[in-house]
Amino acid sequence: MAVVGKHLRLPKIGLVKCKFHRQLPEGCIIKSVTISMKSTGKYYAVILVEFERKAVLVAPKTFIGLDFSMKELYVDTIITVLSFIDITVSLKRSLQRSSAG
Repeated sequence: MAVVGKHLRLPKIGLVKCKFHRQLPEGCIIKSVTISMKSTGKYYAVILVEFERKAVLVAPKTFIGLDFSMKELYVDTIITVLSFIDITVSLKRSLQRSSAG
């Protein structure tokens, strides 16, 4: 299996003209090709490829530290505090409304 220009070379069929909607990555290895026919009579090919994606390392310009707090949810390095959401108050109100009606 290989891509040759605008054609796909399949072992049992040979060269098949294709319309690629996406470029295959450089240096990729074709693992499998699945051919299917839709009810309109058109054939579609799904190509499974394997390739290595090169990771780009980016050095961060700023850092922030998060610490767990028993009173609040967390405290960060610039002393911003995020408190726990007190959901019990809203639940009590909705329970009172539903039981009163």
